Amino acid sequence: MLKRFITNTLCSFLTLILMSLIFTFAGFSIIELFKSFAGVVMVLVFGALLFLGYFIGTKLHYAKGMGFVSIVLLPIIVFAVLFALSIVGVPVISMLIQYPAAVWGEAFNARVTDNSVIFYGVAVLHYLICSLSLFFGAYKKQESEL
Repeated sequence: MLKRFITNTLCSFLTLILMSLIFTFAGFSIIELFKSFAGVVMVLVFGALLFLGYFIGTKLHYAKGMGFVSIVLLPIIVFAVLFALSIVGVPVISMLIQYPAAVWGEAFNARVTDNSVIFYGVAVLHYLICSLSLFFGAYKKQESEL
């Protein structure tokens, strides 16, 4: 049980990092190429990443007691802790964690950087939605096995 919990948490955390990096690097390129309708293209890219997360989630372990905590809650807490620690130590990590919110703001020409509460809310929402795609994939796998 502990091995599955650690495996889920680690895989979910690494997948969130991978999805974030893909979203960020693709996002800045897409914003430059499609200035007028970059928001629509970014929603399509985000949907593709959610499908990727769902597919990866089908490879994770699901149990009622550990599924949500190990796939959704703990990786987001790890992101928050890394962000807090990196503000003091290594600012590059905190910038990488924040970039998805900046991409969403740029894609929709929103001034999310003017209000830090909205900016960090967008970042948390981005990671929460990504981790929920992993969770739904793991849940669907468990449902199909029954």
